[in-house]
Amino acid sequence: MEEKTRYVGSVRFYKNMLLVVIALLVLILTMVSLYYLHRYRQAVDLLEEEYNASIESILNMDSDPLAYQDLYEDFYAPQLYDATNRVSGTAYLTFDGGPSTHTDELLALLAQKGIKATFFVTGNVHNDPQYDEHLRAIIEGGHTLGMGSWSSDYAVMYSSVEAYLADMSTLYTYIKDTTGAVPTVFRFAGGSINSYNAGIYHELIAEMIRRGFVPYDWNLSADGGAGSTRFSAEELVLHVEDALAGLDRAVVLLHDDSTHTTTLEALPGIVALLEEHSFTFAPLTPDVKPVLFAYTN
Repeated sequence: MEEKTRYVGSVRFYKNMLLVVIALLVLILTMVSLYYLHRYRQAVDLLEEEYNASIESILNMDSDPLAYQDLYEDFYAPQLYDATNRVSGTAYLTFDGGPSTHTDELLALLAQKGIKATFFVTGNVHNDPQYDEHLRAIIEGGHTLGMGSWSSDYAVMYSSVEAYLADMSTLYTYIKDTTGAVPTVFRFAGGSINSYNAGIYHELIAEMIRRGFVPYDWNLSADGGAGSTRFSAEELVLHVEDALAGLDRAVVLLHDDSTHTTTLEALPGIVALLEEHSFTFAPLTPDVKPVLFAYTN
């Protein structure tokens, strides 16, 4: 009688055990992933609630007004704060530090691609003889002209709420007088939370929102957040690609100044990359919900 082949300890046994182990590992990893995805969504929902509560508290302040609230009575947005529109699949290209000698080329490239963007401009710190013309060209191109800062001296600008309001109201008035357009959106120079405004950034955000202005940080930086002026065009595109994972909308930080010389060269690749990920493009408008460093958006 032929001896029956032993199963336990056979090659088939070990193959089956290996398959079982692999299946268990896949199951465990799937369960862990689902658990952390659930926790992530809970955290996002909580932060969203905190964000909404913070904005509501700012807009419904019934405490005694602070002294700086009486300053610059003409420094108000033309609309009440109502930035709640959150459109998934939208990319907002934003350019800081300009206008500059590169602005005309950027505007031409954006026009060629049919894209409207946002320019957070500074005062004429570059002594650009065409500064006023560039401001008007941004408006005429259908782009959003936002406020960055009037000066580049962060230590002075962020020394107090009063100093910040003085700087921004100067830029606001200049833009309005030069272009006829009233700025409604802005970006804190250096971001809403930085080493210069660490003690007063809550007050700054609250006061600017109270005046109707809408702040925007960024959640995707072409220079990787390092602010370097030495990245090649290829590196700028790679930084965008690396930061895209998990984003359903993107506020993209780019630069329009004489030191960031590769922005123009990198822009077609950045646009193509965002289009490959099914993003469409729009300018920031005061109804768009902010991306702020303190919150997940």
